[in-house]
Amino acid sequence: MAQILSADGPVLMLFEQLLELRGTIDELFDGKVVVVRNNLFLDSEGVPSPVDPELLNDFESSFDDMTPDTTGLSKYYAKSVKVGSAHLVTPIIPDEFSEWEVVDLFDRASFALGDASAISEGVVPVSSTAFLEYRLGLLNGTAGPASVLVNARELEGYRSALEAVASVAHALGLSVSFVVQQDQEEKVEESGRLLPVLQHYWGKEASFRKLRFYKNPDFDNEMETVSQGAISEFVVKQAEAAHAGSVDYRNVFVTAPTGAGKSILFQIPALYLARKYQLVTLVIEPLKALMIDQVANLRKRGVKNVVAINSDIPYGERLESLDRVKSGEASIIYLSPELLLESSVQAILNGRELGLVVIDEVHTVTSWGKDFRPDYWYLGPYLSKLRKNGMSFPIFCLTATAVYGGRDDVVSHTIADLELGNCKTFLGNPRRNDISFDIVWRSKSELPGPIEEVKTDLAEQWIDKAVRDNRHAIVYGTVKILSQIDLAVSGPVLF
Repeated sequence: MAQILSADGPVLMLFEQLLELRGTIDELFDGKVVVVRNNLFLDSEGVPSPVDPELLNDFESSFDDMTPDTTGLSKYYAKSVKVGSAHLVTPIIPDEFSEWEVVDLFDRASFALGDASAISEGVVPVSSTAFLEYRLGLLNGTAGPASVLVNARELEGYRSALEAVASVAHALGLSVSFVVQQDQEEKVEESGRLLPVLQHYWGKEASFRKLRFYKNPDFDNEMETVSQGAISEFVVKQAEAAHAGSVDYRNVFVTAPTGAGKSILFQIPALYLARKYQLVTLVIEPLKALMIDQVANLRKRGVKNVVAINSDIPYGERLESLDRVKSGEASIIYLSPELLLESSVQAILNGRELGLVVIDEVHTVTSWGKDFRPDYWYLGPYLSKLRKNGMSFPIFCLTATAVYGGRDDVVSHTIADLELGNCKTFLGNPRRNDISFDIVWRSKSELPGPIEEVKTDLAEQWIDKAVRDNRHAIVYGTVKILSQIDLAVSGPVLF
């Protein structure tokens, strides 16, 4: 601090030291703050740390064991991951960060992509620990020539790191080639075995809806049609492979517009896996209201083997639900990420085998995880740890609001945050062509009375009409206004 106050020129410090000054830096220093980012690594991967490796080991152990941190590092880092003999840490980002200038540590260099014939050195797949180790080797001088293997769908997400690798390798005189690998996608189609499940609960005339997805989103906007049944079938096959002990199964990521029937995509596999293999499906939902709504709708359809577990449910009811899971009466469990991480998954499963993990509204992992819902930030490492400890299950992610490609690539960032690897993606256009906006301007001169009372009256009238017309409706308003609403009709209104 004294150095900052007395300095008449640039002051160099570690980011950890800067974090010590969060909240006060503007009072101590009226100059510009510049953060130098190690752009060899993606934000979701973390960066090397100057902290003693033994201390980082202890910090990581406290995270893995869900025990209190005794190292003091939790005020600097959100998480730490061991890579070989080193660690990559995710720094905590202070509120002032948006006001600071961020520059790259390394220059970026363009690189040419070759095909398999360009492989001349040891192969380093981009989505592997080997690529993390290789970049650490570039920093400590132990890296050698390499051929970096890039899947076509990983290219945009890793481009900044690949450009930094190309620049550093050139400066060091290392021969590094970049090889693009096209996916050999297995065919996604219905077998017919899931239709009886759909018709048993959704009616004898029910059929799987056709959905539209981008055929090759990395190259063009051509669309193709894939049925709900085909996607559900693909998910079931991955769960069956994991159940059989194979390591050759894939995670799945789906983006589709609201109203496309995304819930069917995981509910049908969950019902089938429970019926045929007695496997448990965990459905992680960010919103309790959504969780309760989905469970209620399933029970209306006659689904009896579903339970919801969250902090609003009385403790006795939660124990009863866990007993139902243990006895095999319940195999589909809706729960929040906080409850999953706070509990022992073994205690939730009660000796049952986990067959599938579903993460609904998965965009919240990236958009909420660092600040609003920190448990989402830890979800990926937590699930990876379960797999490392012997569990075998695919992860099925769904969302309606995740952008793919470009600067705000939520899809690629979320896949990296959840450590999904080269997962199967079904990327649809979230635009809803059947939604229109009707904006009504109201003049205060036409509506006498205090403005707060006018707003409350208008909201009451609008909600009453929506309930009478049996229409779904969402009302946004302040807590003060919504708490004063007195509905004239009874109906399914949830605040």
